[in-house]
Amino acid sequence: MVRRTMLTAFLLVAGFCCVTMIAQADAGSSGASGFKPTASVDSLMHGMGEQFKKINELLKDKETNKRMKRVHFRAELLAELSNVNRFNTEKDDYRQWATQVRDIAMQLANEAHKKSKADESKLTALVGQIKDVCTACHDQYQE
Repeated sequence: MVRRTMLTAFLLVAGFCCVTMIAQADAGSSGASGFKPTASVDSLMHGMGEQFKKINELLKDKETNKRMKRVHFRAELLAELSNVNRFNTEKDDYRQWATQVRDIAMQLANEAHKKSKADESKLTALVGQIKDVCTACHDQYQE
């Protein structure tokens, strides 16, 4: 009984610590996790642009073998690059745009993961949303 109580207390404390660290990282506190991107903003943007370009090409070419699988992988990669990019600045608007791209790219990945059941119009709309967010950010920050 004592072991069970101690184990339960330990798991509660460990869970609380994990939730706290995740919340701090999501709020942009790089001090808690110590995370700092190794790639420059330019490199991340290049990678994001390449993924976005390939996603557009795949969505236009309906004859590509394993098309939705490729869209799914590229959308996940775009989401992860956007996620990392959130930690390259302390500017709230920049971080919000990077977060929006991450979240929309994950919606795109999830839709593409449905393969033959994926809704083409939804995929196209999500790509349009990503483009709009990128344009808003680039209008503010791109030289």
